[in-house]
Amino acid sequence: FSMPRYLKEKSPEVSVDVVEIDPDVVNAAKEFLELKEECNVFIGDGRQVLRQQSVSYDLIVNDAFRGVRKIPFHLVTQEFHQIVRQKLTPKGLYAINSLGHPVNSLLVRSVLRTVQQEFEHVSLLYDGREAEQNLWILASQEPISAGHSPPISEINGRLLTDDNAPVEFLVATDLVQTP
Repeated sequence: FSMPRYLKEKSPEVSVDVVEIDPDVVNAAKEFLELKEECNVFIGDGRQVLRQQSVSYDLIVNDAFRGVRKIPFHLVTQEFHQIVRQKLTPKGLYAINSLGHPVNSLLVRSVLRTVQQEFEHVSLLYDGREAEQNLWILASQEPISAGHSPPISEINGRLLTDDNAPVEFLVATDLVQTP
């Protein structure tokens, strides 16, 4: 809950919705992180909750990956990104927090390719080193001024769909390739 709390601290007028699948995480945040009513917290699966919302968002953050091995495949598919695109305002930004090599990761390239199917502008935000690291994939229908816009030829990963999203295979391939 650090990012939502930071957003509320910097812009108290902003409405922040957070989805967390684990009720124990929400309880721990309330008890130990002094999470109050500053955020609207929904307990459930992010895809299901987002689909049910009747509001549009200026920013949707997909921060559901727990390390490199625990990636909910249904949150990286083309069908999920269609839901995200529909729930964003016309100038809205979609941000995916991930881990991988910005150039060599088959997982990162596959998520980039899949996101590109739904968004006109895609950018990769990382520290400039070509090493495995925490990175952000940004997507919007509007131009993005942050990060690196990968050339179309570099976005050569797999198209991830609800019927074909071998996330574990992509992660394993990345792990084998990592020096």
